Amino acid sequence: MSDALAAKGGRPRNAKADEAILDATTRLLIEVGFGRLSVDAVAARAGVGKATIYRRWRSKTELLRATLARFRETTEGTDTGDLRSDLRAFLRASVDHFAGSEAGQLMPQLCAEAQFDPQLRDLLYSNSRGRRGVVLQILERARQRGELCDGIDVEVVVDMLTAPIFVRKLITGAPINARATDAAVDMILRGIAR
Repeated sequence: MSDALAAKGGRPRNAKADEAILDATTRLLIEVGFGRLSVDAVAARAGVGKATIYRRWRSKTELLRATLARFRETTEGTDTGDLRSDLRAFLRASVDHFAGSEAGQLMPQLCAEAQFDPQLRDLLYSNSRGRRGVVLQILERARQRGELCDGIDVEVVVDMLTAPIFVRKLITGAPINARATDAAVDMILRGIAR
């Protein structure tokens, strides 16, 4: 039931049920992935009826979208006036976010499945836009300060900055720490900074 319906006299949504459903969805996504996730299993794990879930989210995809929204970083890019410092701060915060949340456990499974599910891939990309937007803002401020070489494709730079985190998380298993992210920033800046 929507908040608008609740305001018109319908039953208000139970915030505890919402939390239980999203917690159950997160755990099941980690355990079985999106392809094997079912509303029946979420309902059983959350201790609610399927109708309770369907009143909130019409599909498994909407339920995933709501679950991913819980892990979105709300951090805005630091503005120190220096590109290197801003990028280092952003990547360190990203590492802390993934290392310290269930998002870090969830993403490998979802990324693997997204290779075979275009709708899931689009959802993951959409979910990453906020984080990408922060890096684009950092780069735009650097461009305005004259710190970037002319003609830099900032979308490629964003990919290059975030790739080391994902390669280590998804493929190599190497530690993701400030040393690694700082080294990535320094190498990339050699190619893009004035």
